[in-house]
Amino acid sequence: MTARIGIVCMVTFFVSSAAAYYSGGASGGRPGDYLLTLSGDAVQASMGGGGSAVRGSLAGVYLNPAALCGLERDELSFFYRPMHDGGNYYFAGGGHKFGPVTFLPKASYMGVSFAGVESAEAEKTTLLRESLGSFSAKEQAFIFTFAYPLKEKIAAGANVKLLSQSVDAYRDSSLGADMGLILSLKRVDVSFSVQNLIQPSLNLKDSSEEYSRNLILGAAGELEGGKIRPVLDIIRTGEGSGTLWKAGCSYLLSPVFALNAGLNYKELSAGFTVTTGRSAAAYAFVFHELGLKHMLSVKFYFDTEAAEEAKLYYSSRKEMEKRRDELRRAKETYEKLTNAAIEYFLTDKYELARSEFREIAMIASDTEEDLETLFNIEMKIEEKAQQQKIRELFTEAREKLRKSDFDGSLKSVDNILNLDPGNKNAALLRCRALAYRALNKGDYADAQKFLEDALKVSPTDTGILKLLARLRKFLAEHGDTSPQ
Repeated sequence: MTARIGIVCMVTFFVSSAAAYYSGGASGGRPGDYLLTLSGDAVQASMGGGGSAVRGSLAGVYLNPAALCGLERDELSFFYRPMHDGGNYYFAGGGHKFGPVTFLPKASYMGVSFAGVESAEAEKTTLLRESLGSFSAKEQAFIFTFAYPLKEKIAAGANVKLLSQSVDAYRDSSLGADMGLILSLKRVDVSFSVQNLIQPSLNLKDSSEEYSRNLILGAAGELEGGKIRPVLDIIRTGEGSGTLWKAGCSYLLSPVFALNAGLNYKELSAGFTVTTGRSAAAYAFVFHELGLKHMLSVKFYFDTEAAEEAKLYYSSRKEMEKRRDELRRAKETYEKLTNAAIEYFLTDKYELARSEFREIAMIASDTEEDLETLFNIEMKIEEKAQQQKIRELFTEAREKLRKSDFDGSLKSVDNILNLDPGNKNAALLRCRALAYRALNKGDYADAQKFLEDALKVSPTDTGILKLLARLRKFLAEHGDTSPQ
């Protein structure tokens, strides 16, 4: 059902944008509108310049800052596009994934980008047409991006932009900001972004340019298991150009090679993308009324925290295999095997130690005393492993309680009590979680009962005593207002 809704949305977007285009909605525009035809890399350019709903893309921040959310690896991106008047456009940036912090429990994403447009040299003359040499115009922007997954299926992002413009000897700079959201449905991602939510305004000698505030609606989907990836953007400009549209599609021929094609209100484009483990390169060519232009972008990927964890896992596995080989070679010497197992035990590598001791037990022992010693060591390993598990569950339960996840905290506490039914600390934590959950629901009488149960476990707990005193005072003054 969700997929059908997404497809209907995409068709609706396309029909409405086509109607706006063919009805003459796209007019001459105003200063700065030419930026709407540009993109963050050659992949976007080859797909008609669209892609505001594509997650995990550093170049996507050009259209929607929320696109940075979901970046799988740290990334550096470089893009060059020649302009039809002999000038140049370039976009370069880097993106990084940060781990959870205290006030942001999920991973966050940050990026820094630099975009610039340079015109070709033009002749500078006086009013009498006397040559004064030449001059050029430059427009540049530093873009600082932050993106964060608000919920499992909602990504949000913001750009803060420092823009500067120079024409001959005249220069000015200004700040601006963008915001965006991406909602992930079953098979379609839908996006909404506002370019220039805070509008930059640049003043030169005797003219002023205020960037228009643009609304961008986008959709991106996956068909045939991700081989076909269509995108569609609808842009409603603040003034001057009406409703614009961009549509494109990528077809993944192999995990390495993809073909791209697109069309927008102004251009027809196509290209391809080559992706390897550490880098990607994209080529695009654009058919424009002024001619054909070629452009290229490259990306370099670096390991993030998840990749580092995978690297540690494989290195640990190699180390384990190495130790296993050493153990087989040393199997003839009972004493060497025992020393290796004890070393694992003393360094808290309980599972490895257990594996070593079980191999030792398979070797014929000289006496029954040796086997009894091995059995006692195995029991100690089980005990230490259980204690470690209980410590981890305690940490998990306290963290969930701190986040008001009462049911999750109680589940972790119950797991502790299953391992150690007589654990006093777990019983006390369970009473706390039950009391806090009851207070959160307004069940004050139940909360009082659970706090009193907690005092039975720990009569001198000052935190419980203070909370219980406050609750009793409240009930004495207001009565039991618990929901019936």
